[in-house]
Amino acid sequence: ATHRTPFMHQKRKITSTRGDHCARIYILASFLTQTTLSISGFPPSTGIPPHLTNLLKFLTLITTKTQIKISNGILKIKPGIVSGDKYVEHEVVEGTRGITYWLEFATILLLFTKRDSVIRFQNCVTNNASDVSVDYFKGCTIPLVQRFMDRNAGELRLEVVKRGNEPRGGGEVILYVPFIKHHLKPQQLTDFGMIKRVRGIAYAARMDPLVANRMVDSAKTELQRVLPDIWITTDYHGKKSAGPDPGFALYLQAETDTGFIVGTEYMAPQGAIPEEVGKHTVHTLFEQLKTGAGCVDRTHQWIVFFLMSITSDDVNKVRISKLTKYSIYALRIIRDIIGVEFMLQEDQESNTIVCVCVGSNKRNLAR
Repeated sequence: ATHRTPFMHQKRKITSTRGDHCARIYILASFLTQTTLSISGFPPSTGIPPHLTNLLKFLTLITTKTQIKISNGILKIKPGIVSGDKYVEHEVVEGTRGITYWLEFATILLLFTKRDSVIRFQNCVTNNASDVSVDYFKGCTIPLVQRFMDRNAGELRLEVVKRGNEPRGGGEVILYVPFIKHHLKPQQLTDFGMIKRVRGIAYAARMDPLVANRMVDSAKTELQRVLPDIWITTDYHGKKSAGPDPGFALYLQAETDTGFIVGTEYMAPQGAIPEEVGKHTVHTLFEQLKTGAGCVDRTHQWIVFFLMSITSDDVNKVRISKLTKYSIYALRIIRDIIGVEFMLQEDQESNTIVCVCVGSNKRNLAR
């Protein structure tokens, strides 16, 4: 059976020795439970990485009375109140992580404020090989988070003002996060359904606009062998709407008749041919569906686990594929700080795992 420990009985201090690994999840759990956090284990030669330092700076912009102290390689955080100012501008560290590193964190935390938030991130990397892109975030992450929100809540959305590629970034995005009035809704995410259509975006920045069209033609040729409902748009950005570095990529998402989305993308490496990028992305999507994607893809496992753990106190279920190592660590953090344990049930017939928990009834007390 699932197990839940009420917020009021949580330990008031928690310690991590894993450095930057899972630091975002530790910080999110710390603020939503008002638990003092201590993180050590950062490499002595480099210390706290620039992207985490920048995230902490961003944290001070959207919270009040937060105390952050760095001493002898140990990061200590005493969480304050998530204020969620109406409009915030934040400049990201150049060439470190993709902007979704900040977007995922901000989206979850800013749900628990007393007003809607508008965050403008500047000088960021919108597309790279190590983090999901802004297209992936818009296509998969936002619909997933919105499932947990009340119908009367405002619209969660992302606007891409400028594209920014590695290494120099230069992109700009605006994140709109509505607050929730009470708590998140429990979810039963188990019926994957059948694939009914594929949607996608082919983007190119500071290069020949025909590159995007070539990716689309290549991808459509592969996809039309298995289904007819395909729509891939092109998104070209010239010098005025892109950072200093050129680049192109393709994002695809398969949508089911029960409303679930499985996404994949491929950021073209240097010297790549657009046609090959199109084929590679399609084959990656097929492989993901063939091996059993579940109702939530591997990239979003930790996000759905975290959201499930803070819904109202009712049963949540989600069907996933094989657990990632990152998700396993996320489950441990959720257990240790939020006090919610998951029950995992293997379904050998569909090669998936059904994860069950009872939400901890986290309410938006900022209102």
